[in-house]
Amino acid sequence: MDLTYQNIDYVGDSGVNIVEAGELQTDKYGLSTCTAKFRTRASNWASFPRMNTVHPIFSSLWGEKKSISFAGPWVYQTIGYAGLDPNDTGGSNASSSAPIYELVVGLSEDHIETNPNFITLIGGKPTAPLNGCVFRLAIGENAGALTSGNGPAGTDTGYVFDHFLLIGADGKRNPYAKVESYMNATKITWRKTWVSTANPRDNKKAGYIDPPPGDPPDISPGNWLNMGFSSTQRGKVFMISESWMSSGPIGWLKPVYTAPSA
Repeated sequence: MDLTYQNIDYVGDSGVNIVEAGELQTDKYGLSTCTAKFRTRASNWASFPRMNTVHPIFSSLWGEKKSISFAGPWVYQTIGYAGLDPNDTGGSNASSSAPIYELVVGLSEDHIETNPNFITLIGGKPTAPLNGCVFRLAIGENAGALTSGNGPAGTDTGYVFDHFLLIGADGKRNPYAKVESYMNATKITWRKTWVSTANPRDNKKAGYIDPPPGDPPDISPGNWLNMGFSSTQRGKVFMISESWMSSGPIGWLKPVYTAPSA
């Protein structure tokens, strides 16, 4: 940036002086901020620079908030500036910062029959139930019939999970009784945050399967759903955050979450 003496003199109505030009601070996302303080006679306070004007030194920063205070014959104005320092750009072009990626891993509650180990270790299947698992016939004239008491079903077709027996075959309380769901690490969020001079307009990927950029964790055979983005204006730049949510083991259903062809 050009730091010549002419930059430091405020060019405006006479009598307005810069008390402090401020310290330039840049956060990890690439947003630069600075606070400058001005002073003039109380009778001349209307000559202060407007809030949405450029910083007197850092020409890429624009005002976004201000405060005014009076002290005797003097009045002081403080303006907070924000912007993108061109010396720190590292995105796809000089108008954006290098993106920062963040990972948040959480748990969500899923139906027990969706557990990958349900057939082999937990509940089995209608023709070979495990751990006192009871299945219910969901189709046909006998819909609603349960496998419990009638032994294993003659077929796996048409049955759904219903519940686990309270008492097991050994006469003891079944540890699986009342188990209907389980906690699964499927609530994984991958977030990309960056600063740009352009406000994003394209939301066509939101709500659809979309492989995220960066280096997200491998969730195969699952996939990622684009959850959209948020954009907040800071001065004349935009703080943008876009996120993706992981699916469970079977993935987001492609017929439901695939973007329509143009």
